[in-house]
Amino acid sequence: MGLTKSINKLLKNNYVKIVIVSLLAWLFVRVLANYFLKEGFESKPDTFEKDIKEGKKLVWFYAEWCGHCKPMHSDWDKAAKKINEDGKNKMIKIDAGGKSPEQQKIAQKYQVDGFPTVSLYENGSKVEDYVGDRTEDAIVAFAKSKLN
Repeated sequence: MGLTKSINKLLKNNYVKIVIVSLLAWLFVRVLANYFLKEGFESKPDTFEKDIKEGKKLVWFYAEWCGHCKPMHSDWDKAAKKINEDGKNKMIKIDAGGKSPEQQKIAQKYQVDGFPTVSLYENGSKVEDYVGDRTEDAIVAFAKSKLN
């Protein structure tokens, strides 16, 4: 009974209410921003073949756990925002490093032996692997030379 009284007393304090509401609002904004403002187009295993079927696509196969992929996320997303600005998803990323059977199937089918792997596809067929720097500028330069 003492705990309930303490909580009720605490909730009557306006400062505590303001802090709680502010924290909840901040959390809500973060969740919405992550959901709606992703900069790079992210494919899923069940739509991946359709996503690369037509035209030229630069695909980044990554794994959430990969130490080399983590610093590359920001550069890839910034590059993809520039290349995909016309509304066409020419740069695609997909998490193929998870433990789900679907992710493992993608990695196996598209011969992803390590992460990160960046490959150029044309009409669903691999044309070449990208072996350049993992910086925004280098990725944009490669994408512009190959996707236009």
